Amino acid sequence: MTGYLAERLILEAIEAGDFDSVEGQGKPLPGIDDVYDAAWWAKAWVRRELDRDPPVVSYVRNWLDDLEGSVDEHELRVRLEESCRLLLRHGFEPIDIERAVTRWRRSGTIGWSGRPAEKLASDEDHQ
Repeated sequence: MTGYLAERLILEAIEAGDFDSVEGQGKPLPGIDDVYDAAWWAKAWVRRELDRDPPVVSYVRNWLDDLEGSVDEHELRVRLEESCRLLLRHGFEPIDIERAVTRWRRSGTIGWSGRPAEKLASDEDHQ
């Protein structure tokens, strides 16, 4: 009896248009024809984690966002220099301090991207 109720509720929701804006509507489920992999959930988790900012980048970005508009230029430069040291220590490109200060003067934001320093890491490997 509950199967019938569930099916009826789903059909009513479809008729009411409740599923019209669902992402991927009318398309097959991703991976539906793939060979079963018992570790699918772990692989999906790793992919999601790799898409996120590393903790040091999130920390610096939040630290700088909290600072914007509430300090003078000297304090901003000090915070940017500390951030650069932290980022370099963890293999990320440093913040261009002059560019960030200029942007901060104009718009009140720093505008840092937080990209990995791939060139820095590869240069160190060859020394």
